[in-house]
Amino acid sequence: MSTSGYIGVDCGSTHCRIAWENDNRRVDYIGPGGNFTTAPGDCAAAITTALEHLAGKADLALAELSKVPAHLAVAGAHTKAQAEELAGMLPLSRAQVASDQRAFVIGALGSRHGCVAALGTGSFFARVTDKGVRIVGGHGLAMGDEASAAWLGREALRWALHAGDGLAEHSAMTRALLEEFGGAHGVEGFAANAAPTELGRLARGVTKAAERGDVVGRALLHRGAGWICRSVRALGWQPGEALCAPGVLSNAYLPHLDVELRDAMVAPDGDALDGALTLARTVP
Repeated sequence: MSTSGYIGVDCGSTHCRIAWENDNRRVDYIGPGGNFTTAPGDCAAAITTALEHLAGKADLALAELSKVPAHLAVAGAHTKAQAEELAGMLPLSRAQVASDQRAFVIGALGSRHGCVAALGTGSFFARVTDKGVRIVGGHGLAMGDEASAAWLGREALRWALHAGDGLAEHSAMTRALLEEFGGAHGVEGFAANAAPTELGRLARGVTKAAERGDVVGRALLHRGAGWICRSVRALGWQPGEALCAPGVLSNAYLPHLDVELRDAMVAPDGDALDGALTLARTVP
């Protein structure tokens, strides 16, 4: 008897999450991840290893599990060529590979229409309608990722440098940042080689400062909230539609959003792995 059900995969640089689900059972496994853009072989190996562990955990034969329809949401798999390349490296005969953005959106909204503000280390914005999913923004920190944690951390450092030069208002937060890095040259040295994740770790300091009433922290959150409002409106968000912004950073932006968008905010229905399982049901 062949194995029934669907497989969902959410593979990022840090973790590879995989699940098999049928009508009455779901089995999950989490293992090390891999980014397809930076290390295709490691990414394929991470997914294959996770699939092997999933089969063992579910007490299923790997050969049978490999025939199950699967949707793989993979960080770094942005183009059709990349998706086909990765699919060819995996022991899955019915694999659909795509970037992790679509699965994130479908997981967050579930069966609802509306917009999603994905605010992690990076960012992107999406809207789901009867016509499908439309995504804007992102593009990486060098060219975009507005309102993300990395963007917020970078903008705080930029403001601190401007304040030190007398070009912007100082606050307790900007003075603390300059002191932490040993002045302007220290900020420059850090920022020159800092990965987005390192800049993103500064975002918590910005949100905490804003909670204490720091004028610069509040100004940066207001600016980021403006990008959220601008992006979802550009997508065509209409009053009555849901707005979902998974993650802790959205809580800091919430008081700075336009009232009608703040009132439209809903909790996420699920995550990217749930979205991948939903999309697996569309695999031929």
